[in-house]
Amino acid sequence: MTTTATFTQLLREPKEVLSHIDEGDIVVTRRGKEDLIVSKASDHRNDRQGLQLASALIAASLGEGDFITRLRLPFPWLTFLSGEEQEEFAAEIVDVARGCAAVGFFGRLGVVISAWEATASAVAEGIPVGNVDLVYFDRPVVVEGP
Repeated sequence: MTTTATFTQLLREPKEVLSHIDEGDIVVTRRGKEDLIVSKASDHRNDRQGLQLASALIAASLGEGDFITRLRLPFPWLTFLSGEEQEEFAAEIVDVARGCAAVGFFGRLGVVISAWEATASAVAEGIPVGNVDLVYFDRPVVVEGP
């Protein structure tokens, strides 16, 4: 949700005007001049990161050859994922990027890419995929040393 306030309101009642910042951006109108937008730095960083990621996806989609191969340039960690996982990543990231563009908020795009990168890091470190080799215990087991 966007809140609107005049520049005069911001100067006279800054606490009141800025109390709405957690609800979304605040548009500050000025007579005869362009409006200003006050937003949280974290929202700005998330949007900027999302736009950079979206730009990388657009660049990857325009190159020569296979799309998944081209995705390895901005996302080199994809090489640690299986071919099927790389296809899942490509499909999900395109869907999420479209959704983010539709709502004008790109924070979710960064979250999805971070999750996939964490998966690739886990695979690179040798953590079994699909928890195949993991054994779960019903209760804690005491060990003598690490």
